[in-house]
Amino acid sequence: MTYPSWLPLLLGFLSATVPLSTDMYLPAFPAIEAGFGVALGSAQITLAAWFLGLGFGQITQGTLADRFGRRAPLMISTAIFTLANIGCALAPNLVWLSVLRLLAAFSGSASMVIPRAIVRDLSSGHAAAQMMSRLILVSGAAPIFAPSLGGVMLMFWSWRAIFWFAAIYGGVCWLLVLRYLPDTLPVEQRLTANIWGMLRRYGEILVEPSFIPNALMYGLGMFAMFAFIGGSPGVFIDGMHFSPSDYALVFSACALCFVVFSQLNPSLL
Repeated sequence: MTYPSWLPLLLGFLSATVPLSTDMYLPAFPAIEAGFGVALGSAQITLAAWFLGLGFGQITQGTLADRFGRRAPLMISTAIFTLANIGCALAPNLVWLSVLRLLAAFSGSASMVIPRAIVRDLSSGHAAAQMMSRLILVSGAAPIFAPSLGGVMLMFWSWRAIFWFAAIYGGVCWLLVLRYLPDTLPVEQRLTANIWGMLRRYGEILVEPSFIPNALMYGLGMFAMFAFIGGSPGVFIDGMHFSPSDYALVFSACALCFVVFSQLNPSLL
């Protein structure tokens, strides 16, 4: 199936929502803890809530997109993501910030799952790998620049400005989906099963032999990456006394490697 040449750019921009929101506020952990007057390391709770929301969101968003099409769930999710980040910017304490981060992650996970489903709709095999690599090339820029952007914001504004920026980004995503994104899943191909039928499909996937090794490889790889993301602010900033800007440089170098090696994927396949 043919698709516009700009579509991978749009999908990459949407996919960048989660890495941008994850990485941009990492240098702000000490500022968040100081702002709320909580103990050192307490800001990690907001990151745990974020990952919890991502986990449950990725399980459910794909099913919703298979049932209602690609466009409508993505529009609703980006709207909720935008509102949740406005709430984060106005949060009165760490508890509310954690709850709103959970909601932002749950809704934002649609921007991770649905663009990949669109790739599946439009291509397969080696063509899908090429399109996915182009998507990662765009979305991979987010973790490179996000910590640096967060560090720069902290030099001029409070940590709340980071969430205002994320809200604006979410609003732009909503407008782009509204204006440009086609629904690539025809009505006749959408799932019509009820909730029990969908749960049965999950059970079938869990015992599918080809699913288990691929899921384990991807899951363990993501586990290592997110362990680094979650632990790096405490190690570099609190433990090794890096400034937020120095930490952003180290983190960006690691993210750059992620993008470079993702571009080797089509050749390796």
